[in-house]
Amino acid sequence: MSSAAYKERLEEIRRAEHRSRSDTLLRILLVGIGATAYYIARPDHLVIFWFLAHTGSELTIMALLARRHMRTPVFDIAIVLAAYAASGLIFLSLPIWILASSPGTGMDFAAAATLTGYTIYLLHRRQRDFAIIAVDVCLLLTIFGAAAAIVLPMTRSWQEGALVIVADAALTTYVIVSLLTDARRQTQFREAQQKYANAQKARALNQFVGGVAHDFNNQLTVILGHLELFELLDTPEDRMAALDLSRKAARRAALTVQQLLAASGRTRLTPMALSVGGFLDRLEDLLSDLLDPGMQITLAPPAEPLTAYVDADMLETCLVQLCLNAQDALLGKGDIRIWVETQDTLPDPAQKTECPPPYTVFFVEDNGPGVPREALAMLTEPFYTTKAKSEASGLGLSAVSGFARQSGGLIQINRAPLGGLRVALVLPASPWSPPPSGTAVRKDKPQASTIQDEHTTPGSGPPIRKPLAKVH
Repeated sequence: MSSAAYKERLEEIRRAEHRSRSDTLLRILLVGIGATAYYIARPDHLVIFWFLAHTGSELTIMALLARRHMRTPVFDIAIVLAAYAASGLIFLSLPIWILASSPGTGMDFAAAATLTGYTIYLLHRRQRDFAIIAVDVCLLLTIFGAAAAIVLPMTRSWQEGALVIVADAALTTYVIVSLLTDARRQTQFREAQQKYANAQKARALNQFVGGVAHDFNNQLTVILGHLELFELLDTPEDRMAALDLSRKAARRAALTVQQLLAASGRTRLTPMALSVGGFLDRLEDLLSDLLDPGMQITLAPPAEPLTAYVDADMLETCLVQLCLNAQDALLGKGDIRIWVETQDTLPDPAQKTECPPPYTVFFVEDNGPGVPREALAMLTEPFYTTKAKSEASGLGLSAVSGFARQSGGLIQINRAPLGGLRVALVLPASPWSPPPSGTAVRKDKPQASTIQDEHTTPGSGPPIRKPLAKVH
């Protein structure tokens, strides 16, 4: 077995026995409380030595598992398992000794409860390494064997003794089979998780590669087709029209590249302290000119002066993108509401950002039909779209998400309370230092807040504004 495989086994043992240092220290504290209670009820210096021995074994295991460099992998695994087995036997020795000496009903109950609790702990712990399972089986045999050895001398006939042995053997067999069955199910579950993760990666890769190939194939077809027409056309006007359409298709290909860069978080950015109030005023004027007449835009000004540390041009582009998405979902007639809040916690605590709190959160909410709940998590994947492939490229929300990540924040998409979607764009409220490995770089000159884009086929309609790519 390779060194990497042994390291993985040590990691499995670490997760099974010592998930964290605080967890180990809490267990030592609880054992100490129990030992103190026993010493108060029955002063015996033996319990002090027992507690010290158990604590020493626990700290030894924690120290062994904390090591990241192994000199002899097989020997290290054996040492850890030996320490783990010794720790379990030391822990079991006191309650077994109490039951064997039978000091009183209260003591007997406490010892029996300790053994029962330890058995339940072994059965319900997520064990994955076969060596840990083997040690646990030995510890369970110790518990049930000791219980039988204590009870057998108290029986009054051989029939009672045989009943004790049969019951003990049946219980031991059931517990061990349950332990092994649970371990096998956990292994199968982990394998299924791995297969699902690989399938998701393959699906995302196929979707991404297929989307890139589809978009560039369309754009190159237009470019090459009109260049061929250029050679066949006679009049200068027709030849210039063919060149113009080729040029527009090339710009569209460049736009796709920009969207891919934004989706991957590699856009050139110039973050700065942005006054949210003035920014919303400018955005309201832009949206009133850009969106259809049937769209009602409500921009709620912040109750107090707010700032965001972000690239203003890209933020404007992303918010316009979100509004165009909402307009498409509303079929050109509906309400969009935009407001900004300062928050010390993320909308979803399970998500993490690179920048520290507080956060400036831009909310964009529409009253459209929304999307199925199961599709929410996939909306920011490149080339994923709920529309027909002819209506959208599926890069818009992925580009917005990439911009948010590169800025140190994130995007969260949920269903709005009254229908539609609510998009939360979480951004840093003040300057922060990205990690050295970050990909954010400064751009040489500002980019336009929107990109003029036209259909690239002959005889197309009027030009449209499209900041990134419309997806809903």
